[in-house]
Amino acid sequence: MENYPRLAAWLTAHALSFDFLLLQSVGCEELHAQARLLQGMPWSEHFGILLWEEVLRVMHAAGFALPEFPIGRWQQFADALEKDCVIA
Repeated sequence: MENYPRLAAWLTAHALSFDFLLLQSVGCEELHAQARLLQGMPWSEHFGILLWEEVLRVMHAAGFALPEFPIGRWQQFADALEKDCVIA
């Protein structure tokens, strides 16, 4: 995780715009600690978290298709949102 703040500082110092999206599973034990760390950075308005489980759901709902990429069968992995994620 220490490389992301360094990269963001370099990009900012060189007047380069960016958005930092952390792609993780809802089951990642470090998710909350990492999010708190990154939300405290000066560039936090450019930070967001994407959950794999939600990405899979949106891909399926949008009809996303690639050969050899059975997105419909991967929906079982999206179930973790109901099991491991509590939305307040």
